[in-house]
Amino acid sequence: MSFWIDALGCEMKFYDAGGWRTRVIEAGEGPAVIMMHGLSGHAEGFIRNVRKIADAGYRAISMDALGHGFSAKPTDVTYHSPAFVEHLKRFMDAAKIDKVHLVGQSLGAWTGFHFAMEYPKRVHSLFSVTGA
Repeated sequence: MSFWIDALGCEMKFYDAGGWRTRVIEAGEGPAVIMMHGLSGHAEGFIRNVRKIADAGYRAISMDALGHGFSAKPTDVTYHSPAFVEHLKRFMDAAKIDKVHLVGQSLGAWTGFHFAMEYPKRVHSLFSVTGA
């Protein structure tokens, strides 16, 4: 299979996450699963998972973190944990996601851990994939 075959059935969408343009690759309906890449990564890092997770009955979302991929790259932000956590919160609010299963790789796992500590009632579960 190729990357492009894996992407069939997925949509690339842009959300306004509290003033920050946020690009995601999304498919499916049901409980939300947000997949977050590592430092210098992008949403395509989880492309082979989006459709499979959606087929299992979930709303599967792989997102470009703030400052990465096709998401906003504001110059007035310090790119550290609080900014990535705030971005995730703003995105969830914009996408109307109250509670989520988080999957994070490296920086994405770090963001997930900090988000879960700050907003425990908004997290169903957290999966760390080579977490930072």
